[in-house]
Amino acid sequence: MAVLTPSLLMIGPGLIVRGGVRQISSRLCSTNEFKLLKGRYLPTSVGENSIIKLVTYLFSIARFICICLLMSYDIVYIHSSASSSFFRKSIFVLLSKAFMLKVILHIHPTHFKNFLENSTRRSRFILSILRKCDGIVVLTKEMKHFLSFYLGGQKVFVLPNPIIVRQYDHPEDIPRQRLLVTYLGAILPEKGVFDLVKAFQRVIKRQPTAKLSIFGNKQLDLLRTIIQEASLQNHIEVNAWLSKRDLIKQIKTTGLLVLPSYSEGIPSILLEAMASKTPILTTKVGGIPEILTEASATFSDPGDIEDLAGKILFCLDHPNLLAQKAAIAYDSVLQYDLKTIAAKWLCIILEVYDNEHSSR
Repeated sequence: MAVLTPSLLMIGPGLIVRGGVRQISSRLCSTNEFKLLKGRYLPTSVGENSIIKLVTYLFSIARFICICLLMSYDIVYIHSSASSSFFRKSIFVLLSKAFMLKVILHIHPTHFKNFLENSTRRSRFILSILRKCDGIVVLTKEMKHFLSFYLGGQKVFVLPNPIIVRQYDHPEDIPRQRLLVTYLGAILPEKGVFDLVKAFQRVIKRQPTAKLSIFGNKQLDLLRTIIQEASLQNHIEVNAWLSKRDLIKQIKTTGLLVLPSYSEGIPSILLEAMASKTPILTTKVGGIPEILTEASATFSDPGDIEDLAGKILFCLDHPNLLAQKAAIAYDSVLQYDLKTIAAKWLCIILEVYDNEHSSR
């Protein structure tokens, strides 16, 4: 008996928009599995300008309705974050069900937990949207356990973020800058980047030749002001987000990658560092303990400036130990290679489709 392959319409941010969700969407769209599903991608946002984002969103709703009226798709696969992103994507869940289509909702951040628990007035609506979905995809086992508590027997799947490991192979003849510390990510308080600046002020008292390079978006001007007021501009540089090629080069040459977040899913930047055998200093929050251990990374306590400074100094003083941990991290990242994750992703889609299809 022939196996029926469903057709897929994927909805998410524009593939030229910066951010982790965009990166994961783009990687899934590049796979043979997406081609097998005759996948089509519908972007709902482009750029940072609020007016352009609103116009793009409204236009994507109109396009979605036209697609549903004129074409035939079996499953709508929706990428979502928390807060306003979830409410925007909820429209597509409701429209999909109105057209009697199967829906899989891919929830990316682990702080969705806080979003649901703290939205007392809106929690009923949030849960009603989740219950309308035929499958929910999350990044971590912790998130699966959390949502399963609210959703009972509804299907919740764990799918870690994928990475193309071969892109990050580190040639042995490229030397690392041992005293170069790098942060790559959004410039936001919850990412711990402001804590990192305060910690580095302590680091340079012991290691005056150490340098911190920060690359990201969001609150760049605020961070630059803080650095200038603390007279740290000779030790810390702040730059806009890097191109993919420059990002890979930065990861491969830095002596230490630091991500002192308060909340995370499974950060792509950590997978990228693991794939390039780059030493990592991070926190045990969200899904990070599911991909890294004490054997493969160094950990600090979120929000503890003194601890963060001490751990940075420890890392800078023990390059051989860090190299050993980085090698262990590399071995463990292979399970997150795009080919492996894409195969699991296809199995999730087929399971949702087969269950619903066989019940007709």
